[in-house]
Amino acid sequence: MKNKNIVVFMREYSSNKKIKELLKKINPLLAKKENNLRIHLEALINNGITEEEFMVLDAKVKLGKLCLDLEEFIPNSFATILFYVKEENKIYHGAAPNIPLQYFEFFQDINDKQLFHEMICGRAIASRDIVYSEIFSDPQCIHERRISLERGFQSVWSVPFFKNDSIIGTFAIYQTIKKKPSRNQIEQVKQKVSEYQDEIYRFSNNIV
Repeated sequence: MKNKNIVVFMREYSSNKKIKELLKKINPLLAKKENNLRIHLEALINNGITEEEFMVLDAKVKLGKLCLDLEEFIPNSFATILFYVKEENKIYHGAAPNIPLQYFEFFQDINDKQLFHEMICGRAIASRDIVYSEIFSDPQCIHERRISLERGFQSVWSVPFFKNDSIIGTFAIYQTIKKKPSRNQIEQVKQKVSEYQDEIYRFSNNIV
């Protein structure tokens, strides 16, 4: 695992079935802000998961906490963190505690068909800035509609984050209301995501 960055790390485990099954059990506990998640994770080591799989789950829990913090700041929101691989022009799911995992299996199809540039997240990556859109009135949101109808999502923002000057991912924030963020709110979210970057660096250095 040494000498890998966090993007490569998440990419390699994006289709791991064991990780997905365990996240189905862990994410509800994370969303409820259980205080003993570390104990739950460590108990899994005795149930046949490898040390590296444990580290993946631990990383996803830490990323998930960032998503939950962002959700508290933005009303009626459901946040996910996605990692971007520039050389492939692909995205890989990092964490989304309050969104069922099956809603993000479509990213594999998006990656296979090289459609990322057509999504809100792709537009945010290209512009290097926040992009907001109302999902069912924006003709460019056709892919986002696939995960929005059943959950009642009406709008989405994408907020890129960086390592030095390079974009390494984006927070996608789905909302069940249509409300364009104010300039002040956008600046506040940018500040929070900038603070998250430092946290991502700190714990990513411990897993790669």
